[in-house]
Amino acid sequence: MDLPMNPFEFAARMWRGAPAMVAAQEDELGGQIEFTGQELADIIAFVHDSEEQKAFSAGDIPEGVPLKDFGPKLYAPRLESVGSNIKVISNQEITLNCGTKAYRTEISWLWDNRVPITTFLVSAYKDDKVIFVCAHPWKNHATVEAIVQSLTIK
Repeated sequence: MDLPMNPFEFAARMWRGAPAMVAAQEDELGGQIEFTGQELADIIAFVHDSEEQKAFSAGDIPEGVPLKDFGPKLYAPRLESVGSNIKVISNQEITLNCGTKAYRTEISWLWDNRVPITTFLVSAYKDDKVIFVCAHPWKNHATVEAIVQSLTIK
């Protein structure tokens, strides 16, 4: 969509696609997803910010947290602020394409107590920083997982 974004055009496009989206949600999830005004504003902002869509996170390495524990013991518990039934499915050491040691963590949970989500997280420590990329799909897991695992650190 062209920038600056016309919010009325965006709303009109969403309105036109709403019946198909609601049908898909009912088929896949058993009901329609309801958004608050803020959640919808966040989605619109994300859709129109190509840099945010490509973002990864980096910060100081948490003191006393070995890399293998970053996903299960630091990241997973933070999902409790947005979901429930958080379960770490796997946490495996991997080597990124660039040769950096990393961990791939898979976490299952429920958003809004009803939408099943699988989080794919790849985290690495480099130059006193933790670098991670994650995705939280509710379907098409294989596609998203491949993107997350493509993290390369230079």
